[in-house]
This record gives sequence, C-alpha cells and structure tokens, in this order.
Amino acid sequence: MSIKLIVNADDFGLHAGINKGVIDAFENGILRSASVSPVGEAFLPAVEYLQSHPKFRVGIHLSLIEERALLPNHLIPTITNEKGFFMPWYSSFIKNFWRVNVEEIDLEWRAQIERVLSTGIAPTHLNSHQHLHVIPPLFRLIQTLADEFSIPHVRVPAPGILDVFSGGPKMWGLKILSEIGIVGSSGKARGSSIGMKGLKQSGHLNEKKLCHILQNLKPGVHELLCHPAHPDFHMEKKYGHWKFEWEKETAALISPQVKQIINDRQIMLTDFSALRDS
Repeated sequence: MSIKLIVNADDFGLHAGINKGVIDAFENGILRSASVSPVGEAFLPAVEYLQSHPKFRVGIHLSLIEERALLPNHLIPTITNEKGFFMPWYSSFIKNFWRVNVEEIDLEWRAQIERVLSTGIAPTHLNSHQHLHVIPPLFRLIQTLADEFSIPHVRVPAPGILDVFSGGPKMWGLKILSEIGIVGSSGKARGSSIGMKGLKQSGHLNEKKLCHILQNLKPGVHELLCHPAHPDFHMEKKYGHWKFEWEKETAALISPQVKQIINDRQIMLTDFSALRDS
C-alpha cells in the first residue's frame, strides 16, 4: 500500500501575507491543497489565483471567530457583535457556546460556502478555523452541509495517540470530540478514514519537525496541516497573537531536504481527490 500525502494550507485568503506564503509553497514546494477563508480580507486575490491555477485544489475554511461575518448582525446576533464581528478567539466562543443559536451558524456557514461556489470554484473539502466544527452540534451541521453541497471531504482533526499524550489538553480535546463526532455519525463521517498530521506542530512546523513526520508516515492517506505565510507589519499586528512561525513553515515546505525524503520514501503528493481511490 502506498503513502499518499495531502499537504494542505489553512487560512488562504485571510491576508495578503498568507496568500504570498501559500503561493510560494505551492509553486516552489510540496503544497498541493489549501483551505480558503470566505471572510478573509484577501479572499478575492486568492480566488483570482485559484481561477488561473486549476491544478491547485481548494476547500473552504469556515469561520466563527476573529473576523467580520458575511451576514449582518441582526440575522446572527448570538455569534456577532453590533459591528458584525465574531467573538475574538476560540476560548471565548467555547465559553459562550451555551447562548449560541446553532441555526445562525447554519445561516452564516451557508453564506460562506455559497460565496466560494459563486466564484465557480468546486471545493474539495470543508474544515473550520481553530477546528470549532468538532463541537458536536457543529460536527453534525458541517457533515449536513457537505452532503447538501456535495463537498466530498470534511476534516476530522483527530491527532495520533502519541501527539495526544504529549500535546496537552488541546490535543486531548480534539481527539475526544473527533471520536464523539465519528461515533455520532455511525462511522459515516466524511473524513474519518484519513490520518491527520501537523496538529500538534500547528503554527510551528519547521524543517526538523516536518522531516520527522515524513520519515514516520505509514502507508495510507494522510493530511498534513500547515500555515505558510510571508507576513508583513500589518499581518503581524493583526495576527501576531497567534505566535505562529509562518516563515519557518514556508521554508520547511520548500526545503530540499524535505523534498528528498518525499522522493526517497516514494510519498505521493496529492489532494483530496485521492480519497476516492483510497
């Protein structure tokens, strides 16, 4: 059985600096897929690039925090403030989830999906910013939306057992909630058959860490989560609180040493269409 690897960058379209890093990693590195943010300030330039590069496959990175929603506040008052912005961070969203109307999330996520579809792009997958879709009601919702819009894959962000034991509470939470989602869907959750890599290293996937992941991949299909970018002052000011090492991730994705390991191990770089043949 072969090793197939989907190297997928999140946050495409969120900022011009992220777009630059994603494009660099695609044109000069091992990146083969991205997740585009419909609420991002650089969404339209990202779409223009995708339309001119059809071999670069893309999915949708659904958002519920940090950015301005597509819908006005009066339609989704429990998930936005009066200015139309989502809650500032995933911790505040989780803390206030008890008062959130999931029907409003349904409306907003539909608007985000439809914005991408209106550009003529055929998304290969769905996921969400900070993996908020693992919350059980949202896991059911995203699976329903994938079915309705005929989007083939949904990320199930379940870290491997070693990452769970060494990665702290967030890794435990992702693992437990992902398994709850899979069980709740009677094992039919889109994405439950694919291995997730890079969750523990998210935002800090340097060359050494990436080489270690590649050297230990088992046969099957895996998604490698990454966040390449070439940040400028504005991006650092807006997203510096993430404390991501964007440049190091970009450098890792175009590293000759990384490419050599992929070649030596005969790892097949692909996109989410690989799931149809796995």
